[in-house]
Amino acid sequence: MSPEIILFPLLIQVTMGSISISNINGKRDIYINNQKVDLNEAKVIEKTDDYTVYQPKEDEDTTIVIGKDGGVMISSNGSVQVSTQGSNMSPAEKKQFQQKMQAFHQKMDQQRQEMTNKLSHLKDKINERVKNSLSNMYRGQFFEDMF
Repeated sequence: MSPEIILFPLLIQVTMGSISISNINGKRDIYINNQKVDLNEAKVIEKTDDYTVYQPKEDEDTTIVIGKDGGVMISSNGSVQVSTQGSNMSPAEKKQFQQKMQAFHQKMDQQRQEMTNKLSHLKDKINERVKNSLSNMYRGQFFEDMF
């Protein structure tokens, strides 16, 4: 079997899960999985004086942050892409934008971890209550027969 046959499906999967940003004549287009993102229809998660955070309907696991000076950060499936191309930022502003986006990404990761911990704790509570309820219903017989 030739390696091309094995690698071709992998190449398709990598290409299908792609994010791209294009700036043509000052107009920015963002594509997720080859679908153009319409920021007018995207959910605005946070809006500050420095940036706006969007959750596109094309992929709700993706976060798009657009800075006031034109910088873009896209976070999707654990990877982050920052683009300052086509923006009116000076090198110092680009560095500041990247630092802000790194801080924002860390904040989002922390919130995601906190939510994961809360859900895990909730799952444990539910399992314990179900176990106690079944144990009470069957007077301990359920678990003795089960194990």
